[in-house]
Amino acid sequence: MENEQPAVFQATYHQARPVMGRKVLQIILEVPIEQQNAALAVLGGVMGDINKSEWFAVAKIDAKAANLRNQHREEQKTTMGSQKTRSFAQRLYMEVLSNPNVCKAFGTDAEFQDWVRRQPSCINGDTYDIVYAHVRRANNSGTAMKPEFSGVPLTDKQHRMQHQSGEKSLLASFDPSDAKEWFDAKAADYRRKWCREKLLSHFSDFDRLRDIPPGLIKELFNQRGIVVYLNGLE
Repeated sequence: MENEQPAVFQATYHQARPVMGRKVLQIILEVPIEQQNAALAVLGGVMGDINKSEWFAVAKIDAKAANLRNQHREEQKTTMGSQKTRSFAQRLYMEVLSNPNVCKAFGTDAEFQDWVRRQPSCINGDTYDIVYAHVRRANNSGTAMKPEFSGVPLTDKQHRMQHQSGEKSLLASFDPSDAKEWFDAKAADYRRKWCREKLLSHFSDFDRLRDIPPGLIKELFNQRGIVVYLNGLE
C-alpha cells in the first residue's frame, strides 16, 4: 500500500515444523514482550485472518549487525547529550565567564593582569612593549581607584595615547561607531578567555570547554561559591 508505513520487530527463531495437510512450513518466532505491540501491529492483531494471504519479509541479523544497530542508537543519545553540553558551554562562555565576580573565584586581579600582558595588543596585534590598560567606567571605578578584571593589552605607545587623547582617538584608524562599547566588549572577552583557560587547567583531561560535563562545572562552581551564576543556563 502506498500510504502504509513499513514496520519491523525483533524476534528469536524457536522452531519450525511442516504441516503437510496445508502444505506449509510453520515457523515459530519468539518476540520480546516489550515488542509485542509492534509485532501484533505488523501481523494484524492477536487473531489474524488465516484466509488472508500476505507477504512478510524475514531478515536474519547477526550479532555484529545487532551491535552496530545498538551502537548507532547509543551514538544518537550521545549526540543529543553533546548538543546539550555544547549549548551549556556556549552560554557559560558568553554569559558567565565575563563576570568579574566569577573571575575572582579563579584567581587574583594581579594574576589576570599578568596574563593580559602576555597577549598581543588588542588594537593591532603587536607583541612588544605590552602593558595592561585599565578600562575604567563610572560604575566600576572611582577617584584614584582602578577596577579589577577590567583591562586590555596595549603597547606602551597606545596606552599613553589612551590616557592623553582618549579611547576614541586611539581607535580613529578603525572608525568604530562607539569606542566605549568596543573597549567594554574587549575587556569582557579577555575575562572570558582567562576564565576558560583556568577551567581547562583545572579540568586537564579535557581539551575544550564544551567537552567538560556540565555536572563537573556545577560542582566546581558550587565549591567556589559562584554556582548562582549558572542559574538559567539549562
